[in-house]
Amino acid sequence: AVANGWPDRVARATLAIAGPPYQYRLPDAALSARLEAAFEGLRAEHAALAARVLARRAAEHVLDADRAHDAQLRGAAVDAALSCGDAEVLAEVLMTPYSGIWEGVEPGRRLALADACVARGRAQANANAEGRGAILRLSELIGRGELERFDAEVSVAEAFTLARHEPAGRYQVLLHRATRALAAGELRACETLAEEAFALGHAAGRVVALVLDLE
Repeated sequence: AVANGWPDRVARATLAIAGPPYQYRLPDAALSARLEAAFEGLRAEHAALAARVLARRAAEHVLDADRAHDAQLRGAAVDAALSCGDAEVLAEVLMTPYSGIWEGVEPGRRLALADACVARGRAQANANAEGRGAILRLSELIGRGELERFDAEVSVAEAFTLARHEPAGRYQVLLHRATRALAAGELRACETLAEEAFALGHAAGRVVALVLDLE
């Protein structure tokens, strides 16, 4: 791809080499440099691909001591995903661990980003993006204490994960339900939901799943 001057194929190959953004490790400097070079080689017509490369590079820097640099990468990835207009890319970037709205984006902006993901997914008939946006919105509603709105929306978000057979999404919804039960003082329900999330998360490879011991 490099020899033939195909920047989009260079970027896709580099993403394949980088692998999924789930490694919780110190940054791989060589890999980060390859991702940076791939990004810099992209042209304006490859805006969606550029957003994905930025998000993956930001995820590589989750444990970087230079937090400002990491936050800059995350913010750039989110901005690029918004500007490219693609619902799938926006959902992917926002859901990328450690590089989306979970960290490094102003709290006041997060709910609007989740809303944008839902709206863009609906407008483009992309149920995957719409469902991911709905899950992101649940997290922000819990964080804001908007529990009535959470209660009104959680079943819809859960239905998206069940219809599309997405265990990772279902795992996240269960965690949000457990948090909601804890906020209501329903400790037994919280423990049951947390145990269910743990079992599903383990099966889906989400090793960070945690069972709450409430006794």
